[in-house]
Formats: sequence, C-alpha cells, structure tokens
Amino acid sequence: MAITPADIEQLTFSPSKHGYDTDEVDNFLEALTGEVDAMLKKIADLKGRLNASDSQLQTALAQVASLKQQVSELEIEA
Repeated sequence: MAITPADIEQLTFSPSKHGYDTDEVDNFLEALTGEVDAMLKKIADLKGRLNASDSQLQTALAQVASLKQQVSELEIEA
C-alpha cells in the first residue's frame, strides 16, 4: 500500500502520559507531507521523461533500420 501525502495529513496519534510533543509530531508530519508530495511529483516527471525518451529511441532505431535497408539495397545495385 502506497502512502500518499493525504494519508500523512490525516494521520493522528493517541496521546499518552509519556508521549511525544504533539506540536513536534504535527510539524514533522507536515514537513513529511511536503517531501512525499514533492517526491511523487518528481517521480511522475521522471516517468514522463523516460517515456518520451523511450519513444524517441524507438523512432531513432526505426530510422537506423530503414537507413541500413537503404544501404543494403544500394550495395546490391552497385
């Protein structure tokens, strides 16, 4: 199960007698939410760039194959 920034924002802890400072926990969770959100956006950006690069690579490989075929045909004619 992936944890989303919304999951972190909605997270609550039960208070206890010797627990942590709730303000510190809330501040940490807020910072963590921002970091997770930024990482998810970066991952989405990188996936998009990877897909675009893969598409460009496939186009280039098709062009190389076509050029090789043309060279082969020219060599046969010569």
